[in-house]
Amino acid sequence: MPAKKTTNGAASVEENSISSSEMEYVTTFLKCMTPAQKPQLSAAGVQALCDQFDLKDKKTVMQRFNRICDKYGWFKAEPAAGEEGPSTPGGGGGAPKKKAGGGRKRKTGATSMPANVEDGDDAEAEPSPARKRKIQEEV
Repeated sequence: MPAKKTTNGAASVEENSISSSEMEYVTTFLKCMTPAQKPQLSAAGVQALCDQFDLKDKKTVMQRFNRICDKYGWFKAEPAAGEEGPSTPGGGGGAPKKKAGGGRKRKTGATSMPANVEDGDDAEAEPSPARKRKIQEEV
């Protein structure tokens, strides 16, 4: 059956409406996607959304999209074992992950003796640079 025509010749809204089974399919599809699979919008896509919904900028577009995703539980699925998300031409699935235990390493050798010094030779061991300055100041 052809779409109904309005008085100005444009197709009615009924032509673009989504059926309940189609909406259920799309909702289930989005719920099965992981957060890493969330789409990124191009500048043209952001502008189209801003124009159609009278939104201010990309930040507003993404905030609204994230609220809708949270409301319906979209992009909440956990990735399967060994799966990190969609592969990209760049090689990674997003930002590189930091390794645990990183940070500045502290020096432990300033007050300890070198490993090759035996117990009886403590007095003959060379002091550290900080110790040398302290000894010179005392003299």
